[in-house]
Amino acid sequence: MIEGKTSRSFEKAKAMIFGDEELAAPAPGKITDALIGYLNAQLAAGAHAVQIFDSWAGALGPEDYARFGAPYWRA
Repeated sequence: MIEGKTSRSFEKAKAMIFGDEELAAPAPGKITDALIGYLNAQLAAGAHAVQIFDSWAGALGPEDYARFGAPYWRA
């Protein structure tokens, strides 16, 4: 979404969250809301299991992940 293509290092995304937190702040919540809706639709359509891959888990250090990634798992 931010990178514009597949990324292993997430340089543009990291530059955004660390460089302009006010701009970046709404994005994770919006992504979380969209993902919840999508997963609920998958379950309603008969999916027996769903899996979420969290790219941030390996892309950020523990303190940064606790701040920018982990809170959205509680949604």
